[in-house]
Amino acid sequence: MKRIYLDASVVNVRLFGQEKEAERYAHVVRLFEAIDEGEVVAIVSIYTLQEICIFCRDCLAVKEPEKVAWLALRELFQHELRIVPLLSRVQKIMHSRTFEMRDASDQPHAICAYLHGCDVIVAYDEHFQDVAERILYLQPEELLVELEQFTDAFMV
Repeated sequence: MKRIYLDASVVNVRLFGQEKEAERYAHVVRLFEAIDEGEVVAIVSIYTLQEICIFCRDCLAVKEPEKVAWLALRELFQHELRIVPLLSRVQKIMHSRTFEMRDASDQPHAICAYLHGCDVIVAYDEHFQDVAERILYLQPEELLVELEQFTDAFMV
């Protein structure tokens, strides 16, 4: 079974993008359905959870961003996700040169995905192309096409 790493750029679309990113939102909802149906194993890290909280604080015009973040995390945890911890200092040092990226904030995501055996990073962040030779990067709609092709081939 394919193991996928969900970046915050996808999770935030699922949690907050219904109106402003309707097309992406539809793809991400289908991806979460595939996750909940056991078609893929989905991993998120504490880094992703932190980015959800930062998004609520910095991007939403609400009085209580902490409460919105809590509600968002509660919604997220209703799905069949596996949570992985922050990287240790040693892991960061050991893998930082292997996963060099233009956006240093994406590096821990790539390392986590690699260390937890993910086949693909699912994101709307082109910076993951920097490490595509080490771990595949797909947008949700691209992964959905792959899953459909696999299902179609299996059914024949």
